[in-house]
Amino acid sequence: MNIHTHYRRVSSTRMLLLSLAAASLIGSSVVPAQNAMAAAPTAPASVSSTAIKVSTKSIIRTGDAYKAVLYIPVISGMTDAGYQQKLNQTLENNALKTLNVIRKQAADDLAQSKKGGYPFHKHELKLQFAANKGSSLSEGGFISLKLHTYMYTGGAHGISNIETYNIANGKKASDITLKSIFGSSYASIVDKEIRQQIKAKPELYFEDGFTGVKANQPFYIQNGSVQVVFQPYEIAPYATGIPEFKLSLPKADPDPSMKVTVNGKALDGITVTQSKEGIAMIPVRGPAEALGYQLKWNTAKNTLELQKGDSWTSVTIDSDSYSSNNSAPVSLGSAPVLDKQGRLTVPLALFTEMLKAKAEYSSSGDKVDLQA
Repeated sequence: MNIHTHYRRVSSTRMLLLSLAAASLIGSSVVPAQNAMAAAPTAPASVSSTAIKVSTKSIIRTGDAYKAVLYIPVISGMTDAGYQQKLNQTLENNALKTLNVIRKQAADDLAQSKKGGYPFHKHELKLQFAANKGSSLSEGGFISLKLHTYMYTGGAHGISNIETYNIANGKKASDITLKSIFGSSYASIVDKEIRQQIKAKPELYFEDGFTGVKANQPFYIQNGSVQVVFQPYEIAPYATGIPEFKLSLPKADPDPSMKVTVNGKALDGITVTQSKEGIAMIPVRGPAEALGYQLKWNTAKNTLELQKGDSWTSVTIDSDSYSSNNSAPVSLGSAPVLDKQGRLTVPLALFTEMLKAKAEYSSSGDKVDLQA
C-alpha cells in the first residue's frame, strides 16, 4: 500500500433526534474550544482541500420570545455533485426545521407564562459547526463535519446535541463508518479503548453507563484520529459535558521508495515519508525552490514563508495551520516538523492544495512528480 493511501476512507452521516420539552428537534452541534477543530464564536472561517471547500450560510433571527443564531455549513467542490447538493439541502433543512420548532415552542411558552403569571425566559438556539478535511492523493480526500446545536428553553441550563458527517469524496461519494475504518471487529476495538479511557477517570461517567458503540455512532476525523462522540447525559452527567474519546486511525506502512521529482527532474535525497498521523510528508525547500518559490525563514516565529509572484504561503513548525495569501488558515492533517537530517518536512498536500501544483504518480507507485 502506498503512503498516499495511508488509511481507508469511510463514512457516517446520521440524524440524531433531540427531545426537548414537548418538541422533537433534529439537531446539529458545536466543537469544544480546546480541540484543534474548534468552532468559532462567530461564523466559522472557510476551510478547503484540493477541491472541497466549506463556507458558511448565516441565519440570525430574533423576536420577543427567542433568539436564533445559525451557522450552516455549505459544501462545494465535491466530485459527486448530486451527493453534494443533497447534503447541502439536508444541512439547511435540518437547521430550518429546528428553528421553526423552537420558534413555535417559544411563542407557546411565552403565551402560557402570560396566562399563568409566571416568569418567562427568552429561548435561545445556536448552531455552530467545525470542519476538517484530509487528502488521499490517489483519491479525492474526505470531509468531516461536526455540528453542535445548543438550545435553551428555560431552567438551569440548556441542552446540546451533536451530529457528525464523514464523507469520502470519490466519483461516487460514500459515507465513512467506524466499521470501514477499523474493520468488521470495529465494535470490540473501539469499545476496548473507550472503556480504558473511562476507567482512567471513572468519576466523570455513569456507572455502567457505557454499553458499547453503535453502528451509527457519531464521530469525526481530526489530525489522524477518530473522535467518538456521545450526547450529554448519554453516558455521563451534565457536568461532564459532551464526552469524546480519541482513537488513532489505522496506518499503513510507509513506502520509503517513493521518490519526488519536479517537472520530471529528480531531486537528490527527496523521498516521501509518513508522519505520526499517517500523512504523506516531504522536505519543503528542494521541491519549492524547483517550482520557482523563494523561501524566507523567520527565526523568531519558527515560520517559513514561500513567495512566488503574488502567491504567498507560510508554514510554522509544530503547527497544523497553513496560511495562504488572505485566506483563512487551513489544516492539512499534520504539522511541519524537522526530519532526522534537520530538514523542514511538510504534508505533500501543501504543494497540491496550497501551492496548486499537480501531482502525477508513476504506474509502479514508486515516484510522484510535482508540476507547476
